[in-house]
Amino acid sequence: MQIASEERRAYIVQLTDPPLVSYTVQGRHLETDSEAARRYVGYLEEKQRAVLALIGKAPVQYHYTVTLNGFAAMLTQAEVACLKAAPGVMQVSPDTVEQLNGPALKNNQQ
Repeated sequence: MQIASEERRAYIVQLTDPPLVSYTVQGRHLETDSEAARRYVGYLEEKQRAVLALIGKAPVQYHYTVTLNGFAAMLTQAEVACLKAAPGVMQVSPDTVEQLNGPALKNNQQ
């Protein structure tokens, strides 16, 4: 049985470096399959590994590099506090499920 403060919950951790989609070279966006894009994604992954090293073995669910620079992980409250204080971390947010309702959803289902 886990103590409540050690209970893991899903969070999205956003880092400060811009994701691939907003990275430009000489004013032009990178082609996602270019060598420059692969190098930049490698750089983002290295930064993510450095942040994850601060919290040990928290289970990581996803890594994001293209439209968001960050990761989804199962974190304790202590790990959340550590990440919020860490350099290079922009935001730590609980992962939530959103329900879509209304005309837009109904039109897409038809």
